[in-house]
This record gives sequence, C-alpha cells and structure tokens, in this order.
Amino acid sequence: MKNIPTPLLEYLLSTDVESGYVCDLFSITLKSGQQLYATDGQINITYGGNVYQATTYGAWKITKVRTALGMTQSSMDFTLQAGVDTIIQPFNIPILEAVQLGLFDAATVTVYRTYSEVYGDTSLGVEVKFGGQITEFTKNGRTLAEGTVEGYSFALNQQMPRQTLQPGCRWTLYDVNTCTTNKASFTYTNAVATGTTNITITPASAISLPAGILLDQGTVTFTSGQNSGLSMSIQTYDGTIIRLTRPMLFPMAVGDTFSMSAGCAHTFAACQAFQGSNAYTNFGGTPFVPSMESAL
Repeated sequence: MKNIPTPLLEYLLSTDVESGYVCDLFSITLKSGQQLYATDGQINITYGGNVYQATTYGAWKITKVRTALGMTQSSMDFTLQAGVDTIIQPFNIPILEAVQLGLFDAATVTVYRTYSEVYGDTSLGVEVKFGGQITEFTKNGRTLAEGTVEGYSFALNQQMPRQTLQPGCRWTLYDVNTCTTNKASFTYTNAVATGTTNITITPASAISLPAGILLDQGTVTFTSGQNSGLSMSIQTYDGTIIRLTRPMLFPMAVGDTFSMSAGCAHTFAACQAFQGSNAYTNFGGTPFVPSMESAL
C-alpha cells in the first residue's frame, strides 16, 4: 500500500479533486551521479528543495505502468521528446544524443505525482508513482526516445545458488560487506598527457603501484573535462599506456584529470596483495577445490 500524506489523501477524497490539476515529477540520477529534475507540467515545479524543469531536459511523460503478481514485477514505459537545442550539461550535447551514447543506461528514476487545486502546488504532499532503473530504450530518434524503467524488484532475478564452490574469489572488489578492501587505499590520481587516443591514455606522471597490485581490470573515472563523472574499465596497463576496454564517450583532452582504481584477478595471491594476512579470512574463493578442468 502506498504511503500518501494525510492532507493529500483528504484532498483526493474530497469533491475538490474533480477540478484539480495533476503533474508528474521525474527525479533522474545518472550512473555518473548527476541528477536531473524534470516535469511533464507546463511550468517549473518546486518540490523537496529541487526545481523540476518543464523544458530544460525535454518533455518526459509516462505512457504505461504495468504490475504483475502484486508488486513482484512492475515496469513503467516513458517517452522523452526533445529538440536538438535541448542540451545536457556538462556534456554540452543534445539530450537525445546522450541517450544514444548510453549516458542514461541504468539511470535510476523516481516519479512523484502531484495533485492540487493550484497548478504546480506541492504543499499537500505527493504520491510516489514509480521508482526503478532504466533497463532499455526501445526507440531513439532525432526528437523522440521511448524507454522502460523496471521496478527495483527486478534485481532479485539472480541465478541460484549464489554461492558456488570455485577456486576463484566470488566477491565484488571493494564491496564493504564481502571483499572489505578499502577502495581509497588503491585509488590513484593522474591526468591525460599527449599521445592519448580514443581508447588509450598516456598518464601525465608515472604511476607507482604496490607489489602485486595491477590496474588491469580496474576502473578509470574522470574528474574533469567533458567525460567528468564517467567511468570505463581498464583492459591493461603495461607501465606506460592505459588501454581501456572501449573508448570513452567523449574525446579526452590533455590536462583532463582522472582517478584509477586497481583491479583484481580474483585469485588468492591477488587477495594477499590487497589484504596481506587478512586474505586467509576474507578471500571469497575455495582455492583447494580443483577447477572443472582439473576435476575432469
């Protein structure tokens, strides 16, 4: 059951609602951490200290909400209409181009619905209409994009059993509940230097890594420039050049700053490099169980 503020519930149960106004507020958080606030209303609407823009981020609109088996499966379809002059900052590109480049992939969306006698008034409170994560865009053109938001319960669709006996570590690196490795201790800052291409980075200064620690399978996150806030996986680091698994969404300019988090091979030796003697208790694999090939 939805939790609706008492003043709003009283208004919805009164006859005044027959001549009221309804607006949807979209709170969108990109994977980079950037937050966008949009509304399908005709004017900007303020709620919770945030201004939901009527035109800055195009026209967002719910087209369908589906629920099956109670709340175990739910999804919401939406449309985004925008022209080429609807620019998203700090990337300085049209918002629909940002959709095509994948900036909105896996973004989280919360939709609040407002009801009021005065257009855009949120003093009565709001109804949480839907919350979830963007899972796909079924259509993306020059002026229109259509996408789907899955309710957070979709994350429960995981293969079981979750704990499989295998020599390699099953933990996610830097997860405080399993791996326990402190990410800040293995994160290094640098800047882009000349010689950088669309998929390789030449660091401006030498990178000094502790014994046994590698950047391979790690992550680069840009902290300035057009890619600020965006991350990409590191394929290899040969001591001179960082090769990414795929090109960054935008060109990298000399002087752009970034941070690098070390990667892990998920072996016991790699865990020892990160955690020393603590690896004996924190390693998430079963190193004494033979691999499938050995078992055969």
